[in-house]
Amino acid sequence: IHTGPCMSGIVGTKSLRFCLFGDTMNTAARMEQKGTAACVHTTQDVVDLVPGERWEKLAKMEVKGKGSMQTYLLRLPSMADEEFEGGDNIASVVASVSKREYENPFFLQSKGDDGSDPLEEVSSAERLDVGSGPSLYQDIQPVSDAVYAEHTKWFGLCFKKLHIERAFLDGQARQGKIIVFVGYGLYVLLMLSNYLKGYVEYYYQTKWCRTSEDLCLFLFGPASYEAAQSDGKVTYDMVASYAVYNMNEYLSFAVLILLVLACVVHVVIHRVAAIEKWWATVVVAAVYTLLLTGMLISAAAYGRLRVESGSGQWVTSIGFVIINISTLMSFFTDAPFLGHFLWWFVATALYYGLGVTTIGATVRIDESYNAIRNGANAVSGCVLLTMYSIILLFGSCLRDKSNRKQFLQRVLMVKQQNQIIREKSRNERMQRHFLENILPANVVEKLQRRQLRKQRGLRMTLKKSFKSSISQRHFGVGMLYADLVGFTSFCKQVDPFSVMVFLNDLFEVFDGLCDDFNVYKVETVGDCYVATVGVVTGEQHFMAVDAPTPNSPQPLLDSMANAKDLVSFAKAMVRGSRQVKKPVLDTPALLRVGLHTGSCISGIIGTRNFKFSLLGDDVTIAAAMEKTGVPDCIHASEDIVKLVPEERWEKCKVH
Repeated sequence: IHTGPCMSGIVGTKSLRFCLFGDTMNTAARMEQKGTAACVHTTQDVVDLVPGERWEKLAKMEVKGKGSMQTYLLRLPSMADEEFEGGDNIASVVASVSKREYENPFFLQSKGDDGSDPLEEVSSAERLDVGSGPSLYQDIQPVSDAVYAEHTKWFGLCFKKLHIERAFLDGQARQGKIIVFVGYGLYVLLMLSNYLKGYVEYYYQTKWCRTSEDLCLFLFGPASYEAAQSDGKVTYDMVASYAVYNMNEYLSFAVLILLVLACVVHVVIHRVAAIEKWWATVVVAAVYTLLLTGMLISAAAYGRLRVESGSGQWVTSIGFVIINISTLMSFFTDAPFLGHFLWWFVATALYYGLGVTTIGATVRIDESYNAIRNGANAVSGCVLLTMYSIILLFGSCLRDKSNRKQFLQRVLMVKQQNQIIREKSRNERMQRHFLENILPANVVEKLQRRQLRKQRGLRMTLKKSFKSSISQRHFGVGMLYADLVGFTSFCKQVDPFSVMVFLNDLFEVFDGLCDDFNVYKVETVGDCYVATVGVVTGEQHFMAVDAPTPNSPQPLLDSMANAKDLVSFAKAMVRGSRQVKKPVLDTPALLRVGLHTGSCISGIIGTRNFKFSLLGDDVTIAAAMEKTGVPDCIHASEDIVKLVPEERWEKCKVH
């Protein structure tokens, strides 16, 4: 242990790790190297800050890069039941570690106060049960008037963007594709009921006129009495003359054909995917407009033909047509307010245009009381229809705005959901990219797959099985350790920030060479750079840790290719380090590089700040090659030399 200032940061661009730099870190590392087993080795600075411990003063020792230093030891009693300061017994902690299931720190979900997973304690039925409590239910707020006004124009009756307006009309058309047929069917029933009324009135009027002459003449006039005395058959014209609306047989046939064609076109529009559905709304509005126009012209023409009889049926017919068709259009179509407004504009123009001309023609031809009365009835009908149109248009306006607000709310919700999905996808990509800069891609994939299985309820109860699935045994692996010469003394002379900047520049050079030689950077520890070929990159030959060792020659072939790549990378590292100058000293950075090849085990150790590590005797040999190497040279084992004999190797003395 040592204490003092340092600089924290990340150096390099591959296998990122949070690191500390400075003379303090180097001194702490020397304390570990010079320490005694089962003891805590500290400097004078630590003892001054924590004087209450049972420190044992040692003789001054020479520390590499520091000179003579006064150090201390803290010997710990061998008591199995000694407790940490937090209160946990050592034995209980060890027992809990042995039973703990392996957790992936990168993908952990939020835990409860007791460390439990809240999703595991709630059944699927309870998750779906929203309940009625105020803490569980939240009402969805409607779109505010300010937001609605921002997206609409013409007093909120049309969306500003054309594609949104077309999407809204498409949605309305899809919602009303069935009720349109209901409206057409009700129109046919109204026409049939109109004829039924005419037949019933004709039947009873004829019956009365045949039984009571005086009553018939008083109520219906001599023309009805004479018609009742005839023995002719009941005809279409007779029934239509007594109906509320007199429609001749040709117009009836034309209306029937129009409705059939309208139904066919409506079905085609909704069946053909290439046709936008808002055309169905246009067709429905056109059909009701054609019905209105044809029936009003027919009623006005019939009124002129019956001037001499003094009949005012045309006045009633016009009101009957407008009221019925406008009601059907209001309740059995999903046309927007502007469509209803245009329909009423046409209806008003036809009503006033045909009504005024018919009244004028009637009064000029027949100046009797009946003609004047019919004209007065037509004028009073104008007032009633005007009031009725205002009511329907007002309701249509409110309904249209309400539908548009609901549609806008759905659009904004979908837009927000898509934005959340995009942000989540972007964050997941960034997270995966970040993880793959810390761990190998296959390890990240295994961690994510395991977390997905856990979320689906497929929990693993044994940490050994999952750690074994991550850990692998590799053969034919080339391992490299590189260390800066004189780094400890350099840190003593230069401030920590300059040290970190220098290491970042140097390691960026090494990281840029990795892809060129199929090298995977394992980690950096201070000034030590660790890399390998054959674990993540290069020719890979691996198997489960508990599988038997293979006897095939393939690992040897893999070792040759990997060793050549590693030696080439090491040569490039040495040349690249010479180009990087140390700050303040302005001298080139010289490396000691150690190489070895063999087998190892890869995996993750621990559960906090864990890292991808390589373990095995051959890894230790590679580290020893670096420690016993010569500055600005590559120190390789005999196994490397046998695999790459073409290099100009110099045989070293046995240490």
